[in-house]
Amino acid sequence: RQPEDLPDPEFFEALPRQYCRAQAFFRFMKPAVVSIHPEPHAGLALDQYVQWSSPIRRYSDLIVHYQLKAHLHSAAAEGAAPAALGTQEVLAETAALEGTLKHAGQIMGRSRRYWQYEFFRRNIGKVFEAYVLAVWDQREYGGRLTYTLLLPDLGAKIPYQMNEMALELGSTGKLQIIDANPRANILQTKYFEG
Repeated sequence: RQPEDLPDPEFFEALPRQYCRAQAFFRFMKPAVVSIHPEPHAGLALDQYVQWSSPIRRYSDLIVHYQLKAHLHSAAAEGAAPAALGTQEVLAETAALEGTLKHAGQIMGRSRRYWQYEFFRRNIGKVFEAYVLAVWDQREYGGRLTYTLLLPDLGAKIPYQMNEMALELGSTGKLQIIDANPRANILQTKYFEG
């Protein structure tokens, strides 16, 4: 998102420093896009930003490398260079790639949650330090309060639901694992001050 899409700075300044502010920024981050044009990058305060390669050789990197090599070869040796893909071909490849990347991200998220819950299943009864990162109030829509708790020792973020506003952003406490079933996507925990 662009800086104009972000709330006023006072919104972030009202939050506790460090983790809570960083978590709030995530709400306003725009996902990366595959495009043939440079896009702005609000987090880096750049009008134009392009990530054109990665040490991990993904399909999108191979397309970029092919285009770059075709351009360099054509500049060095007229006629003997491989033909670069046309704009429409690149757009077709990137359009097909978008859905695949989104689906892969969803699968990664489910896999990460599964193994996180499996870890908790093996540690039922254990108590972890917890830091209150964020709260989402869905009560006016018939829902509940959902807090996001950071477990610093694990680097894990855990949802914790309550019926009333009881936890303060930036506060710390303890989170006990009551039950966990990764196959059923169930995690039961108990938060207490201290």
